[in-house]
Amino acid sequence: MSTPYGAPAPGQFGGPPVYRAPKSATRNPSPATLVTTKPSRTNNRQNGSQPTDTRSPANYPPQPWRPGEGPRPKWESLPARPPVDDSSQRQPATRSPPMLDSQTFSGYEDLSTTGASLPVPPPPLASHDTPPTVHFNRIADIDEKECREALLHLVTESVCYGKAPAQQMKITYIKPATALHYVLETFCEARSARYVSQPYRGEAVDGPENGKPPRPWRVACRCDQLFVDRVAEVAVPHTTTIQRCVPCDARGYQRCWRCRGCGQLRCRHCGGDGAIVLRPDAGDNVMSDKCLVCAGNGQKRCVTCEGEGATTCTSCNGYGRLKFFIQLTVTFVTHVDDYVVEEREMPDELMQGVGGMTVFEQNLPQVWPIVTYSNAEINENSQRLVDLHKCAFPNERRLRQRHHLTAVPVTEVHYDWHDSKGRYYVFGQERRVHAPDYPQQCCCGCTVA
Repeated sequence: MSTPYGAPAPGQFGGPPVYRAPKSATRNPSPATLVTTKPSRTNNRQNGSQPTDTRSPANYPPQPWRPGEGPRPKWESLPARPPVDDSSQRQPATRSPPMLDSQTFSGYEDLSTTGASLPVPPPPLASHDTPPTVHFNRIADIDEKECREALLHLVTESVCYGKAPAQQMKITYIKPATALHYVLETFCEARSARYVSQPYRGEAVDGPENGKPPRPWRVACRCDQLFVDRVAEVAVPHTTTIQRCVPCDARGYQRCWRCRGCGQLRCRHCGGDGAIVLRPDAGDNVMSDKCLVCAGNGQKRCVTCEGEGATTCTSCNGYGRLKFFIQLTVTFVTHVDDYVVEEREMPDELMQGVGGMTVFEQNLPQVWPIVTYSNAEINENSQRLVDLHKCAFPNERRLRQRHHLTAVPVTEVHYDWHDSKGRYYVFGQERRVHAPDYPQQCCCGCTVA
């Protein structure tokens, strides 16, 4: 017995799945063809055969709708003529299918059934009252001998520099300075919940009958590595429900968007007439000829739906039913802020890529600001950034914090050589040299940088 057009077939939702015959079978099989009748014991004995397979259609997994596997869909309010074939037409964007009804779960009361994502605020964190002991590493100053050796190393490597000034100059003043770089990192976890849907293929589901769903921040999801950003998606246990697919009305197919259900398209070349008008002498004489594009048919089969007038539903993938469940999107992200204090008179580009020394570093669930360093500007901005990170991410849970202070040593060296005065800089752990005033550097017309 066939079902009325537009009505869901028996077993499509709310009942056992229906076995669908293969393509080689009839397009509309009767129920008698779906189940093999079990022969009687007498016939088995007489024929000497084994009992026939008595599997019922309910034991088969649900089969999706596919073009050519059933009666051709019939649509109401079809256009009077098939639409013209338009290659520039694009398939409309697929929207999230709506839920017919939803159950309210504790911790997810404000969740929308339209699929919108809702941030979930984290539980409050425990405070830490006792700051740990802080130790700062000291940057050693370099003496006159080390300053001269650094300059001699530069002169030796350059063919345009004379060695005499570096060997004979008198170093009159050494001024140590430091470029400080403070960095604060906060590693956080954010969670948002939303309803998602997937085609239901007959598999076992984890619904509310299996227990109470855990609250958003009790769903297990661990980060693999601290201070490494990543995104994970986790299904909330015991929230799955099975519903019919609304976009296709549980049929498994939708009206073809290209041919609007006609299964045919008018030829774009002749407009569906099957013939084209010719003016052979560019005059008033008119004659018609068969359209070579459509071979005079005026129409051609829609390649999108293969002439069926319907396409497989993109929401349920042809199965007619959807499983809805709450999905958590867990985002692990590192927030970074920094501050730089420069006590030098050097071009900024020279400091790029220069190695420094770690003066201080701390890695805790919640760090304490630097308050006892010798540079007051670092103390003030460390306090400012730590306070900022305490309230800057209200919808995220702080998992870990770390901050460190890096110092790049810069030494300014003043010297006298003959009747001239000059200065140069020794900077970085590599003890690079910047000597813009160095004498005897123009033997080849070069300057040093």
